[in-house]
Amino acid sequence: MGALEGKKAVIIGGTSGIGLSAAQAFLIESAEVIIASRSQSKLQEAKRTLGETVKTFEIDFRSEEKTKAVFEEIGAIDHLVVTAGEGTMGHFSELKIEDVKEAFDSKYWG
Repeated sequence: MGALEGKKAVIIGGTSGIGLSAAQAFLIESAEVIIASRSQSKLQEAKRTLGETVKTFEIDFRSEEKTKAVFEEIGAIDHLVVTAGEGTMGHFSELKIEDVKEAFDSKYWG
């Protein structure tokens, strides 16, 4: 039993690097872990690393409609980790959709 048992964590960009490590840390603490990425192959590889309990969502977060649909399907969450994108945009609650889209459209993600 971990400190986060019964909690749900969503990691955007959870297929490698810091995002994958964050997913592993949440799993160690018994959280329900959901990772999201634009790459189905990276999601499958990450799931092999993390285990079958991890839920995955393939999504392009540049689409506001698709993003809303995914979060409606996921339901209430306790933790959100965003490791995809570029730059510092400020506190999550104050983000503007245009800034998020610009980060995902950057030369690193486009």
